[in-house]
Amino acid sequence: MAGLFGLLVLLIAIGIVVTNRGGGPVASVTIADLRAQPDRYDGQTVVLTGIVDDVRQLPVLDQYALYTFRDETGSMWALTQHGVPPRDGEAVQLTAVYHSRVKLDEQIRTVIAEQFGSLAGSIAGGIMPGFAINAVFLEHEEYRVVAGTPPPG
Repeated sequence: MAGLFGLLVLLIAIGIVVTNRGGGPVASVTIADLRAQPDRYDGQTVVLTGIVDDVRQLPVLDQYALYTFRDETGSMWALTQHGVPPRDGEAVQLTAVYHSRVKLDEQIRTVIAEQFGSLAGSIAGGIMPGFAINAVFLEHEEYRVVAGTPPPG
């Protein structure tokens, strides 16, 4: 199970590399806003305020971490390649790119081909045929600890 979790996170990280980004940050939104209008916010930089929970750092790719981001309207996975966020339970203002659908099976081959050549991309495509995962997540860009919030005890 842990291996599958690690593979999923790695695939999401690879998907991030090839996903287009929108313009400047959208004014503060909630997770409910993102879920209600996924196409409107897809690929956009958004600002949310909430709690970091269940931080999991990847042992091999230690610059990456996966965690749950919660606000008063729901929760969503967040992936960072900019270092581990604050401790579990700490309130933050998160700036992130929202991804409403990342079709990883279509993008993995492209990323691998760009990094390691077309033969490697073809091999990767042959290993994971039909491995379609539509991932919904926040790509963490930066965070600020919300002032006046005591750290978890």
